[in-house]
Order: sequence, then C-alpha cells, then structure tokens
Amino acid sequence: MPVTTRSAQPTPKSFPLLHLPPELRNLIYTYVLIDPSSTTRIQLRDLHPPPLLSTSHQIRIEAAPIYFAHNTFVLTVCLSPRVPNREAPDTLRVHRVPIPPWIRTLPAPLHMRNVKVEIDYAFRWVVVTMAQKDGPMRVVEAWLHNGRQQLPVLGMGEKIQRFLDETLARKTDVEEEQAGLDFRDVVRVAGRMCGQWAGRIVPG
Repeated sequence: MPVTTRSAQPTPKSFPLLHLPPELRNLIYTYVLIDPSSTTRIQLRDLHPPPLLSTSHQIRIEAAPIYFAHNTFVLTVCLSPRVPNREAPDTLRVHRVPIPPWIRTLPAPLHMRNVKVEIDYAFRWVVVTMAQKDGPMRVVEAWLHNGRQQLPVLGMGEKIQRFLDETLARKTDVEEEQAGLDFRDVVRVAGRMCGQWAGRIVPG
C-alpha cells in the first residue's frame, strides 16, 4: 500500500499591524477603541487597559491617547463613611485616588475631553461634569443627589473651574491645553473635590 503524506498546514501569520503606515494604524485604533454611544466607568483600583493596549508597548503608546481623548469617562471616588479620625473627630477620611501602574508607564499625555467625576458617600453623590468643546475644558454641571432629588451645588462648579483654569494655565503648549486635561490632572480634580466636600456630606 503506498504511503501518503499530508501536506503541512501553513502556519497562520500574525497581522503586521506595526508595519502599516501611521495613518492606517490610527484608523484601526479609532475603530477598535472609540465608542461614542457608551460611557466608560473608571474604578481606579480595578482599572485595566482595553485588550488592544495590552498587545505591545508600542501599540499602547500610540493608541492610549486616542482611547482617552475620544471616549467619555466617569471617575468614581468613594468616601469612607464614619471612619474614626483621632486628629479631627468631626471629619471624614477620604480614600486616596491612586493612578494605576500601567498608566504611569505611558510617556504621552492622556488627554481626556469628556469626563464626569462622582463622589459617592452613603448613597449621596456629588457630581461634576467637565467637557472640552471649542476651547479649554469647562465645567458643564455640578450637582448633588441626596437620594431623593437632584440639587445644584452652589459654588462647586466655580471652584472646580478655577482649579481647572489654574491647571491649564501651567501648561506651556497651547495645543495641549486645547486637547483637554491629562488623566493625572483629572485624578487631582477628584482629590480636590474630595477635600472640599468630605466634611459637608453627612449621612441621614
């Protein structure tokens, strides 16, 4: 009986993404990473990059700015309810907002043009929405939801806007200023909000 041999199956080749021109790579990043119809909720302690950003260091460097600049994010910060504080018994202790290690490895700015910062404490929410349209990022709305109704927070929008203006004024690159806040700046905004409101929101 004659011996037959099977032809060797061709080894599948990986798609040469990094060999494409930068313009085509950016189109692919945009198609994969941008979803105008959805909002990404950021829990900083459990924040993981999209799968595409985990494929290689070069792709992460190239695609992360697109991901952060063109999606809408909600950054949620929780306050510790009634945590004992011996130095100031009438105040609340605020969790620090850490920046995930994988974000620290990115040398490029991670500009965010649409972001909402929420402070959660005892089912009450302080919310500040910021967006960048035709100029630098501005505060769009600031309100408190006390479990029954949504109330405007007088003065919060103006205070955060002054903080944003001071942050943007320190940037020397005009194009960078027009592109929105860096992710690290957004974390600082959240920390500023916590510091202002930790002693004002009380359970009940």
